[in-house]
Amino acid sequence: NPTYHDCATTSIDHSNQTGGGYYPCLHPDVFNPSDLDVEDWMRHSAAMGMKEICLTAHHEGGFALWPSNFTNYSVAASSWRGGSGDVLREFADAANRWGIHICYYLNVACDHYQTQVIKLGAAEFTRRQIGMLREVLDQYGPVNRFWFDGTHDYHGSDIGALWDQVYSEIRTHSPNTLISPYRGDICATTTSLLTSGRAQPNSSTDTAGCQKPSEDGAYFHPSEMHGITMQEGPDGNTDAMPTYWFWHEFACAGNVSGCPWVGHANASRIFDGYLYTVGHGAVLNMNIAPDETGRMNASVAKVMADVGRALNETFGAGSAVVSTLPGKVTGACGPGVVVLELGDGDRFDYVGTLEDLTPGQRIANSS
Repeated sequence: NPTYHDCATTSIDHSNQTGGGYYPCLHPDVFNPSDLDVEDWMRHSAAMGMKEICLTAHHEGGFALWPSNFTNYSVAASSWRGGSGDVLREFADAANRWGIHICYYLNVACDHYQTQVIKLGAAEFTRRQIGMLREVLDQYGPVNRFWFDGTHDYHGSDIGALWDQVYSEIRTHSPNTLISPYRGDICATTTSLLTSGRAQPNSSTDTAGCQKPSEDGAYFHPSEMHGITMQEGPDGNTDAMPTYWFWHEFACAGNVSGCPWVGHANASRIFDGYLYTVGHGAVLNMNIAPDETGRMNASVAKVMADVGRALNETFGAGSAVVSTLPGKVTGACGPGVVVLELGDGDRFDYVGTLEDLTPGQRIANSS
C-alpha cells in the first residue's frame, strides 16, 4: 500500500518497482484496486453506526489518493483508471450523500517521496504540504477532522514552524474543522484497545495528559482511544510481523495458506470497546481496511453489521430504553454524589449520563 509504506524500509520487494524515478518508493502502479467502491464503504459503515470515516489521503510514503498539483506521486501517476481516478472525490461525494462526517489522515510532516526521491528543501517541502492541505480543504470537504500523528521526515531546522503554518491554515480557512490527536482538539490516550484474544483494554479515558477542559465553554477536549484494528495482529511491516492496518487474507505471521488463523475482531469484542470509549465520553477509533479489490471483505462486513445491530438493539430505536425510571434522583447538580432510587422490580442493563457541553467540559475522567 503506497499510501503507508515508508519507502526505505518497507518489506515489499522493490526489484520490479524501481522504474520511473520513484525508488526507494514504490511505483504508483502498485496502487491498482480492481473494484474500488466507496458506496460499499459507506453502506457497511452506516450499518455499523459510524458517524465519521477517516481516510488516509497520504501517509509517510507521500502517495496521494487525489490528483494533487503539488506532487507527482499520486493516483494521477498510476495506471488505475487510466490515471484519471480520484479516490478523495469519490469518497467525499459518497460521504456527503450518506451524511457521514469526513475526516482525513494527512501526514504533512512526513512525505518520503518529497524528501528521499526528489529531495526537496524545507521551504519548498512546506509550500507543497500547505498546498496539498489547502486542496483537500477546498475540494474534498466539508472536512470535519484532520488526524495527525507526530511522525516526520522534515529536513528543516524548525519543524514547529511547519506545524504552526499547518494549524494556522486550518484555523483560518476552516475554523470548524477538528484536529487530532497531535497538538489538537481531541487527545489520544496512551493505551490502545485490542479486539480479539488479548487482555481486556484499559477502561479509563483519563485526560490527565491532555489539554485541560475549559469550564467557560470555550472548547471541549474529549479523548480518543485509538489503535483498534479489525484484524488483530502486531503492527509490523515484515513477513514475520505483518501490518494489520491493511487487509490480510491470512491474518498470521507469514501470510501463507494453512497458517493458524488469528482472525479479525468479533462483534462482542468491538461492542465492549464501544462501552469503554463512547460509554465514557471518549471517541472510538477503529481501523477497518478494504481488501485489495477496494471493497469491504464479506467477513468484515458481517462483523460490522453485527456490531451495528447490537448497538441499535441496546441503545437505539430497537432497544427498550426508558428515559426516566419510576424511582427518583436525589443529589445536587454539582460536586457530590447523585443517588438513583429504584422502585420495586425495576431492572436495567446500562445507565447513560450526558454532559451539557454548553458551559464547557467539566468531566475529565470516566473509569
